Amino acid sequence: MVRTECRLLVVAASAVVRRAVAQSAERDPSFAVVETAGSGNVGWARSVQQPPDLVALDWDFPGDEAPAFLFRFRSEFPRVPVVVFSAEPQRVSAAACVPVVGAAAISIRPASAADIETWARSELIRWLKLAQPPEPLEGPVATDPARHTPLNRDDVGLDAERSEDTRRPSAHIVAIAASTGGPDALMTVLSGLPAAFRCPIVIVQHMPSGFTTTLAERLAARTGRRIREATQPTDLSASDVWIAPGGRHLEVRAFASAIRVCLTDEPPENGCRPAADVLFRSVAAVYGSRTLAVVLTGMGQDGLDGCRHVRAVDGQVLVQDQATCVIGTMPGSVRKAGLAEREYPISQIGLEIGRRCRSAEAEGVR
Repeated sequence: MVRTECRLLVVAASAVVRRAVAQSAERDPSFAVVETAGSGNVGWARSVQQPPDLVALDWDFPGDEAPAFLFRFRSEFPRVPVVVFSAEPQRVSAAACVPVVGAAAISIRPASAADIETWARSELIRWLKLAQPPEPLEGPVATDPARHTPLNRDDVGLDAERSEDTRRPSAHIVAIAASTGGPDALMTVLSGLPAAFRCPIVIVQHMPSGFTTTLAERLAARTGRRIREATQPTDLSASDVWIAPGGRHLEVRAFASAIRVCLTDEPPENGCRPAADVLFRSVAAVYGSRTLAVVLTGMGQDGLDGCRHVRAVDGQVLVQDQATCVIGTMPGSVRKAGLAEREYPISQIGLEIGRRCRSAEAEGVR
């Protein structure tokens, strides 16, 4: 159920932008209270006085005012969705906003003042309504002490003795879905994989065009793995990690000579392109019971339909637990549908993936 008392805070330096966003939100019954702030300091003061349920943040402040506000806000309100927008997408990417703090969504606003009202009334309001929490967010998300740190594999209890899991065939591919908070979660998962892990991974992280390139570069630099943004049809092989580019769907397809990652421009699904449902369905069609689907933190239900396809071919589905999610509706929808075999805190998912793909190379993974 969508909240009817949602309090929206609009933080933007431009009076034109603030007015356009506020007026668009005030016309929509989804937002009961709309407040505006012309600076990061004013935005912070109003957040402390009356915590918002949702924030719309213009990234085009001078200097580092926008990231400074966002880092400060996220440290105090880790579960409140923040929709970031900018007329200069390269500024957001360069500031590493998304990989670090996990914006709920990013919208590219027009630079022309004449087009801002139309953009605010259509695209931005759509993102804000998607990000709007369905119920009050009580209390902070649990912090994960193992985040971004190597794990002592002898000390982590992953229930390796579970007979129902060990009898299953090893996965030959891992398909991961993530949205809000996903870049941080992906860093933890990929850093936690066993050193000798050799199984292809394909990822959908909800981001606009241009941001996924930077994400792939940062993940590769931090994890030491070969992680790339997919840009053209390419043969899929062990040790590959491919990230769907913003604005395009990623699929896995079988050809006579190889299995390849391919891109399509089909319409968005769940309001998303790339969409995890598209990726999961394609992987299930090619790999069948050798598929391992993992749904991490994020808003919405993208991945739910894809997980149905994975389970229909006897593939495996894991989800991140609610306690370590920034927003848990994506994995939560899979869990509520009875499709998730197990849930894990983010610090344990990398090792669990390794365990479930333990003999993929020996069994001839392509």
